[in-house]
Amino acid sequence: MPWFAEFGFQQTRRFNSLKLMWVIQQAGRTGLVGHVARHTILAQYMAWLVDDVPHLELMAPLGTLHRLFLLCPRRLAARG
Repeated sequence: MPWFAEFGFQQTRRFNSLKLMWVIQQAGRTGLVGHVARHTILAQYMAWLVDDVPHLELMAPLGTLHRLFLLCPRRLAARG
């Protein structure tokens, strides 16, 4: 059964590009660079917090996936 929300004009490429152009126009290059830099710092901070919790671990080191700072923690199975 199709999901009818996917057939609206909001899901078209032109509408998505319009939203992107609006963000670029409002924030500008420096605003977007600052936003990415802030979230990179937040990802590094969260990775540091995950390293301190004994029952959590990172699935992959931070920044290894095409230089993206994707954070994927997982819970370790209980032992014993």
